Amino acid sequence: MHDFSITASQLGFLSATYFYADVIFLLFAGILVDRFSVRTIMLTAMAMVVVATFIFALSHTLTLAAVSHFVAGIGNAFCFLSAIKLASRWFPSHRLAFVIGIIVTIAMLGGVVAQTPFTLLANTLGWRGAVLINGGLGLIITLIVYRFVEDYPQGSPQIEKKGAIEKKPYFHSTEYFFGFDQ
Repeated sequence: MHDFSITASQLGFLSATYFYADVIFLLFAGILVDRFSVRTIMLTAMAMVVVATFIFALSHTLTLAAVSHFVAGIGNAFCFLSAIKLASRWFPSHRLAFVIGIIVTIAMLGGVVAQTPFTLLANTLGWRGAVLINGGLGLIITLIVYRFVEDYPQGSPQIEKKGAIEKKPYFHSTEYFFGFDQ
């Protein structure tokens, strides 16, 4: 609040921008994750989150901080659904609920770490330093995903398509959601 010279209400708005984007973009993320390479979408979204995190840490205006936080929320929507889509490809259906439970648990652990441990780090380094470390960790995780994550397991019939998803018109990919065909 001090760094941006804002009120508690404005701080609440700033915090909420992440979740606004997440909720708004989950539907669009689902449509695109069903349509394109999950690995490419996930890496692009992770890069967006990392860049947005660094911009947030270095921002000096409420507007720039809110926009960067919003962009990070967009990336989160795509990353979350990408992880679920990958789980459906890499694990048998009788283990899918367990694996998705692990994914959600890891996501919630991020929220736990964002509380007391992050507060302790922010008290030591300042909030900007703590957010920069968060961005650095995001960059490392992005590089790990780049190195190890593939769209399909080796030997999968989809490998023959080289990870490309059959091209379909936009509305064809949404028929399962909206209940209509072209």
